[in-house]
Amino acid sequence: MIDINKTTENITKTIRNFMAAEEYSYGNGYLQKATAEVKILGTLLLIFLAISSRNFAFPLILFIFAVFLALASRISPMAYISRIYIMPLFSVIIVLPLAFAGGDGIYGISVSKEGMEYVALFALRVMASVACISLLLFTTRFSSILSALRRMHVPPTLINVMAIVYRYLFTFLTQLNDMLMGRRSRMIEMKRSLRGASNFAGNFMSRILFKSDAVHMAMRARGFDGGMKAFSKKFEWNLPTISYSIMVVAMVLLWILIEL
Repeated sequence: MIDINKTTENITKTIRNFMAAEEYSYGNGYLQKATAEVKILGTLLLIFLAISSRNFAFPLILFIFAVFLALASRISPMAYISRIYIMPLFSVIIVLPLAFAGGDGIYGISVSKEGMEYVALFALRVMASVACISLLLFTTRFSSILSALRRMHVPPTLINVMAIVYRYLFTFLTQLNDMLMGRRSRMIEMKRSLRGASNFAGNFMSRILFKSDAVHMAMRARGFDGGMKAFSKKFEWNLPTISYSIMVVAMVLLWILIEL
């Protein structure tokens, strides 16, 4: 049976965690002072190094490096770890069948040593990559990311889509939360059924479509012509930006030393 109302707590928790991550970007930590362009390019480079690593050493070092930067940026360890552990566990579930592809039998189960090593390496790659991207989101305002992407000559259409999705994602989640709370308040005994879940999902989708049309018409009425303006911030080299760039270069050299 399907418990729709249990989703209320999960949605509320998701919104709270995401908004808490946004609040850290307004802090006075180390990476909060670094320039957004450098953080974006550095994060992409570190992720590329993590996914191209062929041994366990570099992803583990990169993860420790990301945790160190998170602590230096005054990010709560619990908030940071709570954003990291889910994706590695999910990745292990996906690639776990590869561990049983051939190999010697253990307790009647065929387990491959190469397969187990690949599963562990894949999980470490994902953990290091998620740690880096979470560090970027914790220490950089979304408006600063959009402005930096614009200065990096990213296609405006992609930037506009990202801005609209980010802006109205919270609106749709809040509306879903209100619908679930209203449904709970009007029912004495909650019924769990697949039909009830499908009816609820259909009602929610219809409200989303109506809301999207209303938002589009409101934007057109206010002069929206397909482009969105973003504040312009001058690029500047400060001490956190320079030191972070040096650390990223050091990680590149370490990757070369380990892998080559």
